[in-house]
Amino acid sequence: MENWLGIILVFVILPLAVIGYTLYLISGKGNKSYYMIDHIYAGRVYVAIPAGIAFLIFGLAAIPESPDVSLNIIGVGLVIGVIGLAFGFTQPSFLKPPWLRWLEREHSELMPFLRKEANRMGLNVWNKRIQSQEDLEDWVEEVRDKYRL
Repeated sequence: MENWLGIILVFVILPLAVIGYTLYLISGKGNKSYYMIDHIYAGRVYVAIPAGIAFLIFGLAAIPESPDVSLNIIGVGLVIGVIGLAFGFTQPSFLKPPWLRWLEREHSELMPFLRKEANRMGLNVWNKRIQSQEDLEDWVEEVRDKYRL
């Protein structure tokens, strides 16, 4: 029984929590700084959903009695995990929240400056300051004026 408790925690509860939190971020709520940072963690939001699904699938591999079925399930999990890694590098638009898609669509020429300013002011300060569409629009105008663009 103790072994199953660990498997349930690692391969069911934790992946579901990661998937749920990532969906919350993608909805545009929560900490926006995950999308504006310029370091190694920048792609983690894009990797989280496929990685969570892969871990759920790995948990399924512990259930069947047949090693062939388990290997097939693990293979599917690995493929989904690789897709997740690819998402981390390519950062597909459908995994971006609406506010970021809007910035990229309407102000793509400003994105390098916007990222620079978000990092300069500190991500926690920036995140608190950018809470609505109006806040985003005001910030875009401030950055445009600052860099005379």
